[in-house]
Amino acid sequence: MGSEDLNPLDEIKILDRQIGTIDDLDRLKPVFFRLDELAKEYSGDFEIQLAVEDAKQRLVSRGTRIRRLKEAQASGPAETPPGAPVRGAEPPAPKTLLIPSPFPQGSAGAAIPPSPPPPVPAAPVPQAAPVPQEGVLRTTETAPPTLPIQTIPAMHMPPPPPPPRPPLNWKRALWMGGLAGAVMALAGIAIGVNLARKRNTGAAGRVSVEIVTNPPGASIRINGEPVCTSNCKLSLAPGNYQFTAFLDGYEPAASGVALVAGKPAAVNLTLDPQSQSLRILTDLDQGKVSLDDQTFDLQEGQFIAERLSPGMHSVKVTLRGAEASFAFQAANAKIPVISGPVAARNLSAVLVASLGNQARLVTNSGPLKLTVNGQPEADAGPEGVDLKNFMPGVDELVVGDGKDKRGMRENFGPAPMLTVFLKSDPNVGTLIVSTGEDDVRVFLNNKEYPRKTVHGQLRILTIGSQVVRVAKDGFDPVAPQTAEVKKGSEARLEFKLNRTPQVAALEIGGATPGAEVVVDDRSVGTVGADGAFRSNSIAPGDHVIELRRDGFLPRRFRRSFRVGQTVSVSGSEVTLAAIPPPPPPAPKVIEPPKKKAAPPPPKPGTIADFEAPGQWHEENGVFVHRGAAFLGYKMPPRGVFTFTVQLLKGGNLFRGGKVRWALNRVDDKNYALYEIDNKNFFARVVQGGKTYERTKTPLKDLETQNQFTIQIDVTPEHIVHKMFAGGEWINLDSWAEPGRNFSEGKFGFIVQGNDEIGLQDFKFQPK
Repeated sequence: MGSEDLNPLDEIKILDRQIGTIDDLDRLKPVFFRLDELAKEYSGDFEIQLAVEDAKQRLVSRGTRIRRLKEAQASGPAETPPGAPVRGAEPPAPKTLLIPSPFPQGSAGAAIPPSPPPPVPAAPVPQAAPVPQEGVLRTTETAPPTLPIQTIPAMHMPPPPPPPRPPLNWKRALWMGGLAGAVMALAGIAIGVNLARKRNTGAAGRVSVEIVTNPPGASIRINGEPVCTSNCKLSLAPGNYQFTAFLDGYEPAASGVALVAGKPAAVNLTLDPQSQSLRILTDLDQGKVSLDDQTFDLQEGQFIAERLSPGMHSVKVTLRGAEASFAFQAANAKIPVISGPVAARNLSAVLVASLGNQARLVTNSGPLKLTVNGQPEADAGPEGVDLKNFMPGVDELVVGDGKDKRGMRENFGPAPMLTVFLKSDPNVGTLIVSTGEDDVRVFLNNKEYPRKTVHGQLRILTIGSQVVRVAKDGFDPVAPQTAEVKKGSEARLEFKLNRTPQVAALEIGGATPGAEVVVDDRSVGTVGADGAFRSNSIAPGDHVIELRRDGFLPRRFRRSFRVGQTVSVSGSEVTLAAIPPPPPPAPKVIEPPKKKAAPPPPKPGTIADFEAPGQWHEENGVFVHRGAAFLGYKMPPRGVFTFTVQLLKGGNLFRGGKVRWALNRVDDKNYALYEIDNKNFFARVVQGGKTYERTKTPLKDLETQNQFTIQIDVTPEHIVHKMFAGGEWINLDSWAEPGRNFSEGKFGFIVQGNDEIGLQDFKFQPK
């Protein structure tokens, strides 16, 4: 289906357009399978996952329409095609029905097109299909929490006049009528019994769930499957679910919920507005940008400002012998509004205001011919035009024709954004190298370019054929690509970088079967019946390895591991000796009971017990650290931490400063994350490298406070955070979750960029 030369988002757009032209279920299958391949290949790309899910929604709706139309045609007179006018009949008001998906569910919860349906009998017995109650998901108690329900508009197709019928054979009709009546009666009884059984076995164990979002109108997904638009109510089987809310202009919000039979639940999700941003992209290297009352230099012909405040903003761009100016209005969760005309001298200016799948394009002159993704649009001009063929992702815009033709190819995200293209008339074009990672080295025709990627991409002014290669330490090599850059146009190359696994392997041979293999007091598996064992996930460094088995003496040895290396151990080092039988018991001597002395309390920890205490330096009684790092604590975090912390320096133009720490940190992709500033306390969960917000606690009357006294109580069952304010300890957060051991992993502070934190009165009392 797809081409290796296509960007995945472009290929998804092409597949999405094909869906609307297909009128046969068999032709939908390869489209679905290709979408499924793209979803698996780019499983970590949030934007591609959203695009695939939207395309699958349309594919399922299209398949349902095709199947219903064929069934109607096979069982009666031909129906009027969707959208065809009917003379003398006023179209009925549109309705929305919730119907089962036409395809069965796959292992990932996505609809999979079935094999071709069997031939339809010549004289089928019509039966009314039950329509599920809106907002209710019907599954059996043993079904996994996937949600095979799709919402599509009902089809209203008044039938045309019936075709001529052959002469009626009254004996055959009488016989067929009796048979049909008997079949319908039996079918009705079977359906009634089946529905009653389902109600008796499933309804009593289901849980009522009310989903509320602020603001309402968000698309709700459960375990990745779209189910309803908030606010809504559902009925689900007991179990663990992940609820996620999506709304254009807002950051997604998520919450994990465990549903228990007989206990109605409520899910409340607050979506924060996405920050407004401004991008200025030019075909000249140097220039100045004035944004409101601040002036900035262009970097490689581009300027990006994020987290713009709501309100009116004025912009002026000065290049060599040319300039442009404009103003725009920014508002939370709304598309930017370009205010007034766009002035430009010796430049061609194209402004695109976007939010999700909405976009409006304004130029400094016109009217000019305009195409978006190869499809014609209304002419572009200073008054602006809404784009009907625009989609989130990489869009290709072509403005003008002939010698004035300008091509632009850029990636547009779901957040509100104003993108400004300023084109002069130099004898060059623009090559955009997109990697999704910062600080990536770029090579043009085997010569390294002097700059690296910023914000995941690099814009290069060049012309002609270019062989492009990218590289970054810690990532797998990527095949080079070739681009032809033409004058006044843009060429874009997408590179997908995958991190190189930073692990080593342990291989054991000839060991005692059934022995447990322990690395640094952590069990990693059991020796097989053939005496062999292998683990491919050993972290680099020195490790103590121990083999244990009941009835045998343990063995310990130390080995050093390097990235990509396999350490092999065999022979006597891994053969355990059986424990000899104990000697006969000595005669028992009865002694008076002795009063046992109470064991001394565990020794409290101090700042000297951090894994690298040298990373802190003392300044006037405050221990200070500056620069990005994870400052881990080496003592197991089972006990009570107490400390006073402050952000001495942090944040910048694009992000606010916060104090951060982690608990339950198993590795750098799985931990509990906590952040605090003088407005809010945040509790998040990082799982598999993805961050989910768990709770947000507003802090009152702390606008001028720059330090916080925190107490953290950690047990295997819970983590409780308190803050000392107003002469008393105030609860910030309490987290308990069945199946999770909160005392596993490590505690430590997380410092970003050039932030600087100070720590006082740090102590840890183990339990």
